[in-house]
Amino acid sequence: MAWRCKLASNIIVTMSVHRFVLASLAVATLVGLHACSSEDPAGGRAPPDAIPEAGAGGPTDGAVRPTDGGAGATLYKSGARLRAEVERVEGETIFKRFYDTARKETCVFEPMKDGGYRCLPSTTSVLYSDTGCGTMAGAGVITCPAGVKYASVRGLPPSECGGDLPPLERLFELGDPLGVSEVHERLADGTCLPRAATMTALGAEVALAAFVHATAEPVAMTETLAVVRLTGDDGSQVVLESFVDRTRDAHCRSVTFGGPSAPTRACVPARWAFSEPQTGPYEDPSCTVRAAAYARKASCPPPELVIRAERVDAGAAGACASSGRATSLHAVGAPLPTAYSTTTGSCAVAAHEHDSFFALGASLPASTFPPLELGVHGAGSVRVQALGQGGVRLAHGVLFHAPSKSSCSAIKFADGKRYCFADDTLYYSELSRYKDAACTQPVYVARTCGVTPKQIATKAENGDACDREYASTVRPLGPKLAIAAYYEMTTTCEGPTPLTADEGAYDVLPAVPASTRLAEVTLVRE
Repeated sequence: MAWRCKLASNIIVTMSVHRFVLASLAVATLVGLHACSSEDPAGGRAPPDAIPEAGAGGPTDGAVRPTDGGAGATLYKSGARLRAEVERVEGETIFKRFYDTARKETCVFEPMKDGGYRCLPSTTSVLYSDTGCGTMAGAGVITCPAGVKYASVRGLPPSECGGDLPPLERLFELGDPLGVSEVHERLADGTCLPRAATMTALGAEVALAAFVHATAEPVAMTETLAVVRLTGDDGSQVVLESFVDRTRDAHCRSVTFGGPSAPTRACVPARWAFSEPQTGPYEDPSCTVRAAAYARKASCPPPELVIRAERVDAGAAGACASSGRATSLHAVGAPLPTAYSTTTGSCAVAAHEHDSFFALGASLPASTFPPLELGVHGAGSVRVQALGQGGVRLAHGVLFHAPSKSSCSAIKFADGKRYCFADDTLYYSELSRYKDAACTQPVYVARTCGVTPKQIATKAENGDACDREYASTVRPLGPKLAIAAYYEMTTTCEGPTPLTADEGAYDVLPAVPASTRLAEVTLVRE
């Protein structure tokens, strides 16, 4: 169903910090949370000696500096064994992960069954030979084996009501190739599903005690908000990308509402129902009175509020596609034994075994919950954008390209360096459209109501076994052309194809060095 928002966290923080942090993990905000992949921000895990050491010119403890409005709050810190790896660009720094100097591998903290945390490397999943996922058959093969050396087993989810991630329980080295097999995979909710997979045998089991242990504690940052900080036994520290409402002593998450022109952010309780603007649900069989769906069974703890979303169209008279959703907050109304939706194209009874439905209660003002701000820190063209309150930075954030007012991601380039690609740089597979019938002068065709990039970076393959992409050239865009059609190269130069009313064509200029157009991002070990 269109409104199903599996943002699971329903844990009140009173007696158990461990359960709170698991709830934080469940909404996928833990810095560097593993994704069973060989790829890292550099486009492939580099050998340990390929990451440069930090120079003397920058901070080495992740402290929020006075220009950020903070009071020395530490977002991360290297320990005696774990050293922080960070991205740096134009004087700004963002934490990415830790490097375990004893094991010579990168790692992030994950929850353990005993309530603690261990800094663990990237893993692939253990697969099973039986329909109940009880007999281990081996591990799924990773596309780039050099990046992942282990397979993990996770426990069953602790509750059908959600809130906790299944903790990692066992870890194995990868063994010899086994070929393709029909096996079963256990999903995060405990479901065991069949699949065909290229398999690798399981090697020796690795004791979890071999990895750095950490404990969690809430740390007050402002009058109304705290963060959760993990502290490793070696003295390392990292703040999670999640918050605690100190008034309610409960986990909360950032929600933006009020519309894109004047957004308001607040940290609302994580246990909420959702009202979707396109398909519902609705209270009535004519699908006119909006209701809310809660992605939990009726036997689970009820939601604490309702988030109602509205479509926001861009362009004159909504000519462009939806550019976002404005949200409003509501109290939870009465439970609904039956709800309706327009998912099938007509108004019909909505039913799902994991959904319960509620009426929308009274509107809740923003002042009901702690306010949040999306602040920009730094003075260069690439800065850091992070959530905070009253000028105090509360999260690691993301790189932010100030000229285009958009986030910025590091992409590996043909020269081996990484550059920050924002909305003003289009990452393109190939140029195939041209302004002339001979297909000699490429053009970029863009919708007039969308974001028009300033340059195009074309993709290429590096040709190794990991099949990773990198950017090969940067080509600036010229002014909008006064043409009504374009030609396209397939096997031959074909066309002309008329431009639609909401399209424009721009000249693609000759390639220039990436360093003249983009900011370089370095991955540094502190």
